[in-house]
Amino acid sequence: MRVITLADIADPTGTFIPGDRLTGTWRANTAWEWEWPKQSQPPKRAFAILRRFLRNTICQYDSPYQPIDSDLSITEPMGEWLPVERNVLHDCLRYEDTIFCYSPGEGFISYRKRGESGFFDLTGTVESAPIHAYPISIVTINKNQVWTKKRYKQQTQLATEKTAPGRVLFDTLNRQGHIKGASDGSLLRDDGIMTAGWLIANNEDEKTAAIFAVTKISSLSSYRSELEGTFRLLKHIDYLGMSPDEVIHWCDNEAAVNATNQHSIHTPGDMLSPDMDIILAILHHKQRISYTTRCKHVLAHRDTKKRKSKEEKDREKKQRKKERRARIREVDVRDGTHAPSPESSPSHSTTSEDSNGLDSTTSSPHQELAPAGLSDEAQMNVACDEFAEMAAQEQLQSSMAPTYSTLHPPYEGSKVMIKIGSTWITSKYDEHIHKAKRAPTLRSYCRDRHDWDDETMDLINWQLIDRVRRNQKWADFVRSMKVIHGWLQIMHNLGKYKTITQCPGCEAQDETFLHLYQCHHRLMKKARTDAMDQIYESKKGKGINRQFMDVFTRSITCGFTNSHIEVPQYPKELAEAVCDQNAIGSGKMLQGYLAKTWQTALTKCGVKRDKASNTMTYLFKQIWNTLFQQLWDTRNHILHNTPNCYRTAESNNLDSKLLWYCENRYRLFTHRDADLADFDRDRIEKMGRKLKRKWVQHLDRLHKVFTLESKNIKEGQRTLTNIQRTRRPPNQRSKARARSRRQQRDQLAMARKKSIQSRLQVTITKPVTSIQDREEQRIKDRNKKFSDRKEKKKIIQGKIQKYLHGARSRRGATRPPRGHPPRLSWRAL
Repeated sequence: MRVITLADIADPTGTFIPGDRLTGTWRANTAWEWEWPKQSQPPKRAFAILRRFLRNTICQYDSPYQPIDSDLSITEPMGEWLPVERNVLHDCLRYEDTIFCYSPGEGFISYRKRGESGFFDLTGTVESAPIHAYPISIVTINKNQVWTKKRYKQQTQLATEKTAPGRVLFDTLNRQGHIKGASDGSLLRDDGIMTAGWLIANNEDEKTAAIFAVTKISSLSSYRSELEGTFRLLKHIDYLGMSPDEVIHWCDNEAAVNATNQHSIHTPGDMLSPDMDIILAILHHKQRISYTTRCKHVLAHRDTKKRKSKEEKDREKKQRKKERRARIREVDVRDGTHAPSPESSPSHSTTSEDSNGLDSTTSSPHQELAPAGLSDEAQMNVACDEFAEMAAQEQLQSSMAPTYSTLHPPYEGSKVMIKIGSTWITSKYDEHIHKAKRAPTLRSYCRDRHDWDDETMDLINWQLIDRVRRNQKWADFVRSMKVIHGWLQIMHNLGKYKTITQCPGCEAQDETFLHLYQCHHRLMKKARTDAMDQIYESKKGKGINRQFMDVFTRSITCGFTNSHIEVPQYPKELAEAVCDQNAIGSGKMLQGYLAKTWQTALTKCGVKRDKASNTMTYLFKQIWNTLFQQLWDTRNHILHNTPNCYRTAESNNLDSKLLWYCENRYRLFTHRDADLADFDRDRIEKMGRKLKRKWVQHLDRLHKVFTLESKNIKEGQRTLTNIQRTRRPPNQRSKARARSRRQQRDQLAMARKKSIQSRLQVTITKPVTSIQDREEQRIKDRNKKFSDRKEKKKIIQGKIQKYLHGARSRRGATRPPRGHPPRLSWRAL
């Protein structure tokens, strides 16, 4: 497509995007001979994804079901054209009273305005149009005349005066000579504060420093703050009007140093890298300046000596090796002992000079080396760190955006950027777009489900929930989502389609989420007590004082019954946290909805600010992984592995259903299915729960089908079994035949009834014999039966012998067969 900005693909009016430009058949005419990536034409699926992206971001009012060649209206129409160089060659441009129409191979054809009617007459051709000409739509009347109803709009001139990159703290800098600079950033992630500070100096006396608080940026990271400091340091030099021979810049972030020193973007995919907007701005600024810049890395926090340089580590290693060799050197051997050398005495210390010209003294290997002084770049980095922290504290106390005029995104050379609301998106684009699309719906759902207002929802620490759930496994991630929104598989939720909400551990009729923390079963009580003891003991080693832990555990205990938490009188921050939690709900604390002010109270009670976030995350995990998980495992053990109240309630419910179906089977089922519900109480009692459940499922399904068929029959609709029996309306002859068939059926039924009655009478009138007579008769019948069998056996054997003798005679045998004929059983025949 060869487009860079939205203005390159939109209509000249800036209100819609023509549909034919999003199907893969349109390509813009580039204004310059740029080198575009060489790639094959993207498939149709890629353009479908592009249209979907535009509908979800820029063109939100268009239906996803419209044809692919339909125009997409822009939700927020674009403003007036700016007097800048165009990226593409538009078909028609206007500048004051002249219209320029681009013609391939000829250049621009110019038309001059005639009067106030809107007609323009042909005047000739020119090689190029003025830079301030902007695109416009026209109607071609003929070859020498065009018309447009659009009036000429004077374009807004861009501001040309330079803007300060930040708030200057002091300025004693000499504007000439070789200069060097340093920058550093500070980040308070939980408070959403990111600042940068930089220092430019000729020497110790001639220097200037400035600070800046970064706002309305989506990416809060130390990487971004370091890049902001680098960019604003370069812009500050330009703002002062200086043109030195060389600028050496020091930074303590290696990733920022590598990004600053690169000269170009290697692949198109790099344009979506985090914070690419400010990297492009730095590259754009370095291409415009006349002097050279070099960015170097320096170790951070050298004043606190938390990290040793490589030279110091090597020097310390050599010294330890030298002392070890001196100790094992044999000086004097007496009685098999080795005496240490005088050179290895700890009182004699050696001094060495650093490669940077710093003097340092080596001490015992068990003691940390402390340099006698810092280099210039280390001192500048420490000063910048102090400036950035000072700006962060000012921002934290004021809680307002800086009011002084300074540079704000988008920066010059940053290319295209996404802005959602008042925030510029500089990283994790898919996540922020998804959040902007789905967050209002989810927020509305949470507000309605938990009966909150917007002020109450702003009190919840949503970042804490996200931080805990981000590192969970998939099974724990799903379970935590169910806990947060109340979707857990407790009996209160399962009873919505099972009709049984009995608690498995006690006699409570409705097992809700809070009932897990109230159940009177002995195992549940023990698990609850052990979990609370573990939570209280978790304060050891975390720097949490007893005062905070008492209030925190008491708040959890109040959440068991969803009762009001008593507000403490001591520290104001702790009392504020309890008030906010009461507004959210003490029971909601068990689901994971904690107030933001708990973390503020934690810092007031002795925990460092930089560790308060991790400590709060640890306490949050204790509520889920210790308290809830132990109760949930114990409850499932009671439900599935022990006799419990739920099994009894379910069995009784199934018995009542089966008896009800049995008593009303002729009313609830068809005549073909009524026998399926023929149960008695003894048979039901012998069934297991699974078998009962299956029978109830089958009978429920049959009853549902019967109800549906009955409703359809009442409405005049036939069933599938009766639809083939449709006949013509009966006439007189058919009625007579049907009558005769009914009479025949009745006669046959009457005759069958009489025969049955006569048979019953004969049976009743037969004389009753004694038991002895009946036994004798039974013996006689058995003997007769055996004798009949013997007679039949002899007859069959004779037939077999006769058959075999006849077969041999037919074969011409002269002697009788040897042996006896085969003894075959008559049963086999």
